[in-house]
This record gives sequence, C-alpha cells and structure tokens, in this order.
Amino acid sequence: MKLMIKKLLAACLSRAGTCCPPGWLEDVVSMRLSSYLLDERILPRRAVSRPLRGTDVAVLCNPYIATHKRLFWCGRLEQKAIESYIRRELLPGDTFIDVGSNYGHLSILASCLIKPSGRVIGFEANNHLAKTLTDHLQAQGIENVQVHGFGLGDAEIADELLVDPKLPGQSFVRGTVREPDQDHSQVVACVIRMGDRVLEQQDLPGKVCLKVDVEGYEIPVLRGLRQSLLKRIHHAIIEVTPQWIGGAAGVRELLGIMGDAGFKAYQLRGDGRLGDEWRAELIDRQTDVIFRKE
Repeated sequence: MKLMIKKLLAACLSRAGTCCPPGWLEDVVSMRLSSYLLDERILPRRAVSRPLRGTDVAVLCNPYIATHKRLFWCGRLEQKAIESYIRRELLPGDTFIDVGSNYGHLSILASCLIKPSGRVIGFEANNHLAKTLTDHLQAQGIENVQVHGFGLGDAEIADELLVDPKLPGQSFVRGTVREPDQDHSQVVACVIRMGDRVLEQQDLPGKVCLKVDVEGYEIPVLRGLRQSLLKRIHHAIIEVTPQWIGGAAGVRELLGIMGDAGFKAYQLRGDGRLGDEWRAELIDRQTDVIFRKE
C-alpha cells in the first residue's frame, strides 16, 4: 500500500510539478515530499530530461542529487539567485562561459537568453559527463552551446578527478586543497588546459559572462585566465569556498586576481541583484560572488 501511494503521488507531481507556483508550495514539493519519494522502485537513480520553466527546452536532472530536486519536481534551478542574475543580465548576442558545466543547467538557461547570435562555451573536466550533456543538447537541437570535455587551469596537464560513482556530477580535481573522502571513490583521468590559450581561439560576441564552479579548483582556473579577465570578460559568477581553496589566504588570492584585472566583488542577493561590496575577510563560508567591472 505504501508503495502504491508513493507511485500515485510521484505520478501526480511529475505532471503538475513544473506548474506549481514559487514560494511555500514549491518548497513543500521539492524539499519535503520529494524526500519521501526517493525510492528506486519508482524513481531510478539516473539523470532524466525535465522541462526548464520559462523556456522551451529541457535539462538533465537526477532527483537523488540535492541541488536537482527543485528542478526535477518544479522546473526551477536550485541556485535561484544565480538564475535571477543570469535572467536579468544576459541579453541576445552575449557570451556565457561555463567553467564546470556539470549537467549544463546554467548553460542551457543561458543559451535561451542569448540566442540567436550569442554563444555558450562550456568546460567539463569529466569527459563522460561532457559527452552526456553534448548528446542531450543535440537531441534538442540546441546549437549555440559548445561543451569541451576538459577543464581549465593555469597549465597544460593530465590530472585525475575524484568522482562520486552514484552522483557523477559531483567530482573534484585530485590536486586541490579539498581532502578525498569515501564517497568520491572513482578515479577518472582528465585533461586540464590553460584558459587563455583556449579562449584566444574563440569568438566571444557581446558582453562576456564567466561562471566558475569547480569544487576548489577556482584559483588555478583564474590564474590561467588572467589575460581574458583583463581584456575580454565583463562580469563573472564565482563560487568561493574558503575551506577548499586554502582558507582566508586563498580567498585573498582569488579576490586579488580578480582585483588586478579590474573587477570588484559584490554580494549576490536572493533576487539576483547586487548587494554590498565584498571584502576578503567577510567571506568565511561557501559563497557565490559576483565580480563586475564598473
């Protein structure tokens, strides 16, 4: 009987979930009821295609990944503030550079906002995941997104990713400050290329927005993009996690690289607008930081 109830509830939510209004009901569906339905007898543990609200495209999401739940059940990204910022800032003809594409949620949203003449260029060090995303894009006829199956850094090297085999989108480069753990037990070979060398070959139309979310590898990525930051990139969204980049010293270095290229760091408010200017000593936990040239 309990399994039958779960199946019925899952079927109802699957049909109505992307229509549920934002706010309290959306939170109930995505965060409370969804946990009750995490049963592999009714929801296989794999990424499936689900519609992204406000667009005519779908994204890949796995209901067992915490940051995918709201998207799977309600069609909205978990990173609500970043989604709001991107929807406000990206215009047709712009460029979005997605370093750490993962399942491509932000890349696909950006592709809708900047078409027909804009470009999305993604970089995903897990080549298998990059191919999965590329196949998904081709199946939907999304032509303005190009995903590269390598990572960016400050040198041309071969390295290794530590991957959670149950959640392939969750991985990090072995050489980071972040410590290995039992969940990230799968070792995957990867290639790292120097960012400036890659981007110098690319046409970057319009205003260029850079997003970096690479689980502790942010500083090498930015070191390798010094010239692009100085000359070609207009604003950036960077996940800053002190405990993964060397603590307070790492935060100072990251903000210093961006400051040398002419960027100021700003808080990202829940509605996607800019808040106060950040200082390095104020960032003591994982934070999405907006960098802009003013």
